[in-house]
Amino acid sequence: MINQILVIDTETTGLDHAYSPKKGKAKAKGTIKGSFQTLVNPLMKMPPYARAVHHLSDEDLKDAPLFDVALEELKEFSGKDKFWAAAQSAGFDSGFFPKKSKWICTWRCARHLWPDLESHSNQALRYALPDVNDWIEKAGADKAMPPHRALPDAWVTAHVVLKMLEGKTPDELLALTEEPILMKKIPFGMHRGTKFEELPASYLSWMCRQVDMDPDAKFSADYWLRQK
Repeated sequence: MINQILVIDTETTGLDHAYSPKKGKAKAKGTIKGSFQTLVNPLMKMPPYARAVHHLSDEDLKDAPLFDVALEELKEFSGKDKFWAAAQSAGFDSGFFPKKSKWICTWRCARHLWPDLESHSNQALRYALPDVNDWIEKAGADKAMPPHRALPDAWVTAHVVLKMLEGKTPDELLALTEEPILMKKIPFGMHRGTKFEELPASYLSWMCRQVDMDPDAKFSADYWLRQK
């Protein structure tokens, strides 16, 4: 029985695995136990686009530990070498951590559980899901500020996880993470925003033939094609 889930958010300087991660931790029984955060020296200059999002400077990061050191601190905090983790974008965040850990993606789970929401972003889920924002406000809304910094984002994600755990077990959330998503609307191209069921069969067939097509979009195209 899983009794602890680490809720993790990493904020990066780019896509080359240089990062400044901060993490929050939630217990699967329904309470948030504590938090851990650290800046990390990325061994590179902070790109302007990253600084515009996170408002961190090279001066802020120059004395921060390297990522390997920060990872050891996280292991000490969690008390475990391998762990169950949850992240809003687990496909991205998991790339920085040991492969033996199991990851729940709250973005993918939310798309399964609440497919009709206009957005499944972290902040959208905060306000769209019943109780979540109230829980955050009662616990201290300042902990969720500012957005796009890792610890506040992890704090929001932790409460989203608690909401999901009201109806699903960690094993069920892990299964949802790994299952293809049945999409209702196409998110790209000439038919962007159109419902899959309204797409012409020829276009759905074309999507199914594409080897580099997004797996969820391809799964959805195949499903809706079979409904024709």
